[in-house]
Amino acid sequence: MSNAGQPTLFGEHLLPEIEDYLKPYADYAEDLDNEMAPSGIPTLAGVALRLNIGKSTLSSWRKLRPVDGDPVLTCENVSQFLQLIDSLEFLQEVYTAHRGLTGGYNPTIAKLVMARHGYADKVDNISSDGSMSPKRDFNDFYQDDE
Repeated sequence: MSNAGQPTLFGEHLLPEIEDYLKPYADYAEDLDNEMAPSGIPTLAGVALRLNIGKSTLSSWRKLRPVDGDPVLTCENVSQFLQLIDSLEFLQEVYTAHRGLTGGYNPTIAKLVMARHGYADKVDNISSDGSMSPKRDFNDFYQDDE
């Protein structure tokens, strides 16, 4: 990926800001019933707000790759940034799963957030012997079995 064009705002100085944003969530990730635990969830929008950048800028940074000789886009900086974003998503999932199951979050909102993490609200209607498998189309449904 070419990094030509406008200089990026990305830099090592932003990483502690992201860490500070995530710290309250990480501190209580294993004790979510504690009254001191944050009531919300960490979000990319929250990070963008903290860094005073747009969400689209933050999203584009997720595609950054280290560049040999670049003092900003070092392997360490890019790797740490991507790890922090992974941590954000992990914390988002942990908080939403726990609070969604314990009634701390609106079920509809919890369901939407969990869908972002690969969870689905569906029921598998296929029986072990295949007798309850869905028919292929409307006409198959009404054919007489002989």
